Amino acid sequence: MLTGIGGQHDFIDGRVSSAAAKALVRANIPLRAVVRDLEKVALGPGAAEIVRGDLNGSAIVERALQGVSRLLIVMDNHPEQLKLELQFASLAADATARLPKNH
Repeated sequence: MLTGIGGQHDFIDGRVSSAAAKALVRANIPLRAVVRDLEKVALGPGAAEIVRGDLNGSAIVERALQGVSRLLIVMDNHPEQLKLELQFASLAADATARLPKNH
């Protein structure tokens, strides 16, 4: 799963996050990305599983984390950065605890 805030909590439209997404797609690594604005997704159709939302929505993040064993969170400096990163880390820890042991 890939996140990366760019602007108003948009996720794969930033320079670092979009470069990471494109590299994962080129390497044929399955990718799930959380995006707020579908118009800003800089990937081809079907290149990634897209979950619409942002890190403020715990239910969205929980859904996006289902079955994920690796993730990358990329954030610009943001007034709520610490809160969002801590919430994300907590939700990610909970999600990975539910993964099968061999995952």
